[in-house]
Amino acid sequence: MEWYDIVKIYWKERRLFMLIVVASIFVALAWQVSQPVKYRAALLLNVGRDKAPTTSEYSFDDFYRLQADERFGDTVVRWLQSPRVVSDILKESGLNVSPRSESELKSLIVAKRLSSQVIELSFSHAEKTILEREADAIVKVLNEYTEKLNQDGQKDGWFVIVGSDPVLLDARVALPKAVAMGGLIGCFIAFWTVTIRWSLRQSKLERKSEDDKL
Repeated sequence: MEWYDIVKIYWKERRLFMLIVVASIFVALAWQVSQPVKYRAALLLNVGRDKAPTTSEYSFDDFYRLQADERFGDTVVRWLQSPRVVSDILKESGLNVSPRSESELKSLIVAKRLSSQVIELSFSHAEKTILEREADAIVKVLNEYTEKLNQDGQKDGWFVIVGSDPVLLDARVALPKAVAMGGLIGCFIAFWTVTIRWSLRQSKLERKSEDDKL
């Protein structure tokens, strides 16, 4: 079959093709509008030092300090992947923990280290006030875990977690993205609908031709 013949097939069925695409876009629009309200919070954590000694003399301490901050940043990320730590954060936020599974707890807070001292967190909820409480709880619980590593309090310049104000964003799928997804899915469905319909017609014509010969 030549390219001209293929184009001719789909041009002949252009109304059906467009009807399916438009219907798919309409369904995507209805889904986008009916999405439940959901917000995503972006929070930055900085690994700092508490009561760090200052000196005007040059030393290699700053270099090793950056290395230590980097290792401790990795530790904080691992903490946020632990169901125990996430559970403590939810309790501090006043949220219910009991019905949540281990995998669900692990996925509630997404953490990644951006640099030696900066960690980015992302977490979602339907209420902005809860997200703000959760951000405060994250900083508080992480500092509690940090202090436990220095129980004797003898180490000067111990680590401390400093959190920024969370940025709250709309976590729902945006309208342009929903329309684009609906259009692509509609084109896929329309393509195979026209193809299958043409194949069935061809099979029917071939059977009729064979019957006529008989």
